[in-house]
Amino acid sequence: MDNKKKTTIIIVCCILAVALIAFLIWKMLHQNNEETSSSDAVDGDDFPLQEGSQGEKVEVLQEYLNTQLMKMQNGEVKPSLLDVDGIFGAKTATACKAVFGTESISKSQFNEI
Repeated sequence: MDNKKKTTIIIVCCILAVALIAFLIWKMLHQNNEETSSSDAVDGDDFPLQEGSQGEKVEVLQEYLNTQLMKMQNGEVKPSLLDVDGIFGAKTATACKAVFGTESISKSQFNEI
C-alpha cells in the first residue's frame, strides 16, 4: 500500500472518530435534558406561576389574592376582585404585583400562602 492510501485511511478514521465522539457527547447532553424535563413533569412543578399559567395552583393563588385584596380594601367588595378561574392573566398579574410586589409567584412564595 502506498503512502497516499495510508494517509487517506488515517484521515478518514480520524474524521469518523471525531464524528463518533461528537455524537456521543450530543446524545449524553440530550439524554440529560430529557431526564430533567421528565422529572419536572413528574413533580408537577409549575413554578414560577406567571401569566399564561393554568390549573389548581392558580385557583389557590387567586383565592388568596382576593382575600388579601379584600383586606387592602377594608372588606369592601369592589370590581377589582379576581374571577377564580385557574387562569393566570393580566388581572392576576396586577393583583400579584399589589400583594407580593412581583408579577409572578415562586414556589417558596406559594408555599407561604
